[in-house]
Amino acid sequence: MPQILFGALSAKGRLPVTISETLKAGTGLPTPDLRRLRYGTPEEAGLDSRTLAQIDNIALESVAYAAAPGCQVLVAKDGWWCLTKATAIAPMINRSPSIAARFTTWPR
Repeated sequence: MPQILFGALSAKGRLPVTISETLKAGTGLPTPDLRRLRYGTPEEAGLDSRTLAQIDNIALESVAYAAAPGCQVLVAKDGWWCLTKATAIAPMINRSPSIAARFTTWPR
């Protein structure tokens, strides 16, 4: 629903029942797809989840070797936002990196 409200997906719904004289069963107002970034799985974007899982290793290594204090990755392809991850050093927990977010997918 949020993707429809913000224009990432089009709406084509029709009322299943009559609500009033002006809102009769079968009426609806289609909305266009505004070509905004939409959420989905890597597979919906034509990517392989197993290949994207390698991003974990790169991000964790960069933080573990103090090459960066943290890392945030967003992967989008062909209008699909299919992965977001973040890793950083937790200041008081023995400098152990922690993944703050996993694959981000929302049902459509």
